[in-house]
Amino acid sequence: MIDRVQRLMDMAREEVVTAAGLTEQGFVRAGVSRAYYAFFYVAEALLAARGEEYSSHSAVISAYGLHFARTRLLDPCHHQHLRRAFELRNAADYSVMASLAQDDARTLVQWAQEFLDAASAFLAGRPTPETP
Repeated sequence: MIDRVQRLMDMAREEVVTAAGLTEQGFVRAGVSRAYYAFFYVAEALLAARGEEYSSHSAVISAYGLHFARTRLLDPCHHQHLRRAFELRNAADYSVMASLAQDDARTLVQWAQEFLDAASAFLAGRPTPETP
């Protein structure tokens, strides 16, 4: 299980870097999509550390909210940001008419990095500002 957690966190780090680069190059849709996947992999890693695995994005988002946001193991803002990233990723990937701003993508990248940092500290057993 630890290998899966580490691999997911590594994938999340890669996605944050990729999302930032794409966003700065003006590829906003791709940047939004990659930023969402950074969020998703972090949430999957946290759930995997609990021995849980889910088969759908909505199940991962819901389970993360239940186990980490509601209990305040991590700041609930991360769950709100994860849900917003999911909405924007759906628009970026599936809506031909969606208009996404570069600033939206930059914000998602920043939030994804903050989520990654908080999860890394949590998984390492270090206190985070939001740890009760």
